[in-house]
Amino acid sequence: MPVRVLLTGHEKGIFEEPFPENLWQKYEDVIRIREERLIDALKEPLTLDEIARLWIVYGRSREPKEFFVFGEKAIMGKHVERLLRAAVVIRSGDRYVLT
Repeated sequence: MPVRVLLTGHEKGIFEEPFPENLWQKYEDVIRIREERLIDALKEPLTLDEIARLWIVYGRSREPKEFFVFGEKAIMGKHVERLLRAAVVIRSGDRYVLT
């Protein structure tokens, strides 16, 4: 990627050349692992609230709970949207189902 500075919203913050080796692969792996876990969970139709309670992003319930539930739903909602666009899942009422 032809950039001089890379700004992330997590942990490291600003990277200037040279970028850490395999940086993009590490980020892509996080997305892939989350989506694999979500697809595995969707062997049973689930609502977004039920998906959030699986703690795929944060691994467990944390405090303040309202903040982390919001974050879990927001991030997993993006994963669900991506899987909907890819026709991996469909929406049936308020539940998401594998195709």
